[in-house]
Amino acid sequence: MAKRTADYDDSPHPKRQKITQTSAPATEKHDIRSSRDLQLLLAFDQDVGPASFKSFLSSIAYAAESEDRSAKRALLLDYLQSQAPSEGKEASAYLGDIIKTWHFAAQANVDSLFASVVAVLALLLKSVSNFIEFREHGNRLCTTVLQDDQLKLFDRGLGTHRMKDFLISPCLQLLTEIVSFDGGHAARTVYRQREITFKRLDVFLGMRKDNKCDKIKGRQRRSVRENALGYLFANLRLQSPAAKMNIVAQGKLSRALLDDIVKDSPSIILEILEVLRRDIAMDGAISQTAKGRFFNQWALGRLATLYGYNESASLPEGQQSIQKYVHLFLVLLCTSPGCGLVEMPTASNVGVHVVTADKALESLSNPYVTDRLNDENRRARINPRLGLFLQTLRPYASVPQRDLTLTVFRHMPELIPDYFSSDKSFSFDPKLTTTWIGYSSFLLAAIEIPLPESLIPLSVNDSVPPLYGKIMGSIIPKPCHQKVMTRCLNQSVGLVKFFTLQILNAVFEKFARLLRIYEDNQHYTEDQKNHLAWRQIVSELCDEFCGRVPELKHVITQFRNCAKESSMLRESTTRLIASYYKVIPQIALEEKFDISITLSTALMELESSDESHKKNGMRLLELEHLLVIAHRSPNMQWWHKPEFMRLSPFTMLLRLHLDRIRVDIRSEQLRALLKNVIRETQILRSDASMTSLDSLVLSLQYFEDWKASSRVFEFLDHCILRVVRKPVHYYDTLADLIAAAELDINPRYCQVDLLLITIMDQWRFLLKSADAPTVTDVSKWLVRYIDVMNLGHGQVETLPLRCETTKLLSHIRDHLKDEVQDNTCRAMFEKTLEERRELGIVEKLVATNTTSEARHMSRPASPLLETHQNPAETFLPPGPPEEHEDHPGLHQWTRHEIQDAISEGHVKALILCLCSKYVEIRNQALTGVRTFMMKLEASGYNEWQQTYMLVGEIVETAGKIIADVSFPYYAGVLAAGLLLVLDDPLHLMYGKVNKFLNRGPEWNVTKLPSYWVDRVLMNPPTDDDGHHQEAEWLLDGLIDGLRTSTVSNIVCTSKRMS
Repeated sequence: MAKRTADYDDSPHPKRQKITQTSAPATEKHDIRSSRDLQLLLAFDQDVGPASFKSFLSSIAYAAESEDRSAKRALLLDYLQSQAPSEGKEASAYLGDIIKTWHFAAQANVDSLFASVVAVLALLLKSVSNFIEFREHGNRLCTTVLQDDQLKLFDRGLGTHRMKDFLISPCLQLLTEIVSFDGGHAARTVYRQREITFKRLDVFLGMRKDNKCDKIKGRQRRSVRENALGYLFANLRLQSPAAKMNIVAQGKLSRALLDDIVKDSPSIILEILEVLRRDIAMDGAISQTAKGRFFNQWALGRLATLYGYNESASLPEGQQSIQKYVHLFLVLLCTSPGCGLVEMPTASNVGVHVVTADKALESLSNPYVTDRLNDENRRARINPRLGLFLQTLRPYASVPQRDLTLTVFRHMPELIPDYFSSDKSFSFDPKLTTTWIGYSSFLLAAIEIPLPESLIPLSVNDSVPPLYGKIMGSIIPKPCHQKVMTRCLNQSVGLVKFFTLQILNAVFEKFARLLRIYEDNQHYTEDQKNHLAWRQIVSELCDEFCGRVPELKHVITQFRNCAKESSMLRESTTRLIASYYKVIPQIALEEKFDISITLSTALMELESSDESHKKNGMRLLELEHLLVIAHRSPNMQWWHKPEFMRLSPFTMLLRLHLDRIRVDIRSEQLRALLKNVIRETQILRSDASMTSLDSLVLSLQYFEDWKASSRVFEFLDHCILRVVRKPVHYYDTLADLIAAAELDINPRYCQVDLLLITIMDQWRFLLKSADAPTVTDVSKWLVRYIDVMNLGHGQVETLPLRCETTKLLSHIRDHLKDEVQDNTCRAMFEKTLEERRELGIVEKLVATNTTSEARHMSRPASPLLETHQNPAETFLPPGPPEEHEDHPGLHQWTRHEIQDAISEGHVKALILCLCSKYVEIRNQALTGVRTFMMKLEASGYNEWQQTYMLVGEIVETAGKIIADVSFPYYAGVLAAGLLLVLDDPLHLMYGKVNKFLNRGPEWNVTKLPSYWVDRVLMNPPTDDDGHHQEAEWLLDGLIDGLRTSTVSNIVCTSKRMS
């Protein structure tokens, strides 16, 4: 007898009486061996059918692959084919028995049966989803379930009270399987019915299971939240882009998804993060706007709470930790364009530069400013949400949050000024706490981040300086203002001072890089207004920077109070002082800081140090900074030897240079410093093909088994100090020596150093006071010194000068030998200046160390060398040197920086090419001078304005006459002399030269000698003791400029010179 069908009319059903069951038929299982068994089993039965069918489906869905499972799958396929509707019947007839049971459970309020039927349908779709032969049947079932009648059942199940989670979870599972089946074939249909299918989804996402209750009852089932997450994730994975954007835009869903996410299990959290990354952040079909609305400040804050997640539960092997995964995800969101927070770079992000002279900014004091089409924020990526999110992090207390903040800063450094200028910024008042230390390290790392692109030129054609309203906030953050940094420096706690010094050093390095960028880009602008704007920005930045860093006197006080044992603290302090001298010398030179004793002590400690390699390395770094200070400090006393020291700072530096040459550590830097000291004090020659410094260094280098002992350096130091103190005395001694030897050499241009003359003078005193080993050591060195000096003079092109120099050296050798009583030492001097096999290595050293100190074309190797002539012509002076045919001065200056080209005489050679007898050379020289003017204007040369004015007057004067006649040589020499004076603001003639430049844009060359004779000889000197030096400067220029009789007449008639 067939069972009666359910009554679907609208008449109310009478209340059924409760049936008391004596057994549990719901748990009774029936064997299923054919599709007919399934049909009979699934015929309307509220107890047995669903439970048995569920067990049958579980054996297919979850069991391992076997013959029994294949047989059951074939049986299920046969049953589903038998349930397919015949032609002409509606699709609702598919699986009609199960659908009727579902409707009956809903009408009869049998919640357990309702839940069982829905669970069976979900399990059925899950069981057949992986097999292609079930595709048609699964789609039929999805279509049937999504019909209006069944949607009402979903509405009942999803709209029930939240306490009936056993009804809600199966409905969510069934919807998840429908969306996932066949690659989302029915996903759009589900979303079209979102009033029902997405009903209360935000509520379900917040329904976490009670772990305590589950533990008591021994249940291990998925919570409503887990099922809701699975349903939401399936939709995010398989829905259309428009549907996904609508889902993402629902604020209730995002809040329910991420609210209290720290209460979820590790596996759920990892799944949430992976879906957010794959299906939202990295999905190109979702718009930037939708992503930005989803990943708002609140959502990022909820994700950041996972940094403090307590991972007590064990993760699967090879699975990343929660903290690491969320860190990588937040880094992706905050740094990758296209994830909703970082704007994609487009052409509209960058403004076009327009120079105007009528629009001024408050930050600039003159009208030469830069105006862009928009604010500088047009060049920066604007991220207000990201900036607000970073304010919620605690980088000083959490290492992952610190790394996240710094990573964002590295990708978008324009966020740094706003981050530190907000009211939530941490106070940097010195307190030795873990929070202060963490914030200090964070500040240091933020300062070390390179400057943003909005503050530097975009390309070589971007020749207009950018606006710089926030540039100082990127270099010196707001918490590091002058007062608080000064207080930190004056702290007694070493750790506080160390962090402060590290921060200040990073600040100076970053500011120095900015200055180099701005100064380099001055070369790419040809517009005068732009050029002045660049210079003004650099000037105002320097002024503002000086007002933000502590005064140098506080750093010097810290250096003096620093204990010698604190090697790292001393190194940081000396590096900071050196940065003051390199970056803002105008401030550093205001402080009188004598580094002489400190440098000497450091050199002594380095020589006698037997400490570990690490500590010795710190001493080398400290010494490097001290040398930078000594190089730039005008208060450095190179020739002052305190009582407790055996050598002067110069000699100790020379000794260190010899040691560094052996290991090739900073030897070039030391040589440059020694050369600079020699050039400033003029104790040794520097204008020969091989300088006196080279000769001295080569003579002191290790050679076979010989090494310069401390006694040699003590004697050398004594002689150097004497020649520094009494150079005139030894110059007169040299002149007397030349006269006594009857040599044709002018003492002033003699190739023998005054140091050797001083050694010869002090030799007899050494023989009287020193012991025999000392005399032997010094004798060996003297022999080498004379040999090296003679080999160095072999580079001189003029053969007579070479011969005369060798004779003078022989005379000095004989004088030294005659003073020696020891036969061994006498024999060593006798071998001097001879061709010996052991001198081969020295010759190689001379060849490799010969410098390219180019001499001016107007000054030959010996300009005043008198050649051997007949008696009638003995008293005639030599003629002027011939003009160099190659004219190297036209191009040599282009190979050097502006300052080096001026100080080394290359620009002087270019100017003197205006005096050439060839009109083509004069025209090329005039073009070269004009090119030099352009490069000078665009350079960072300190004295560029006065030099630019001088070169401009040269161009105006020479441009009108060189087409017909040569530029007067004495005018070229005087012009080159003025150039060198302007290069040294401490020069005695500096003031008079500047007054001369203000006379007018053009010179009367015939009156130049008379003008300077009047200003130098007929007027008081600038310095009370500088008359002789000024007269010597003038005479040098006039004598060097004599070339023709006409010039001689002009010079001789200048104010009756006599």
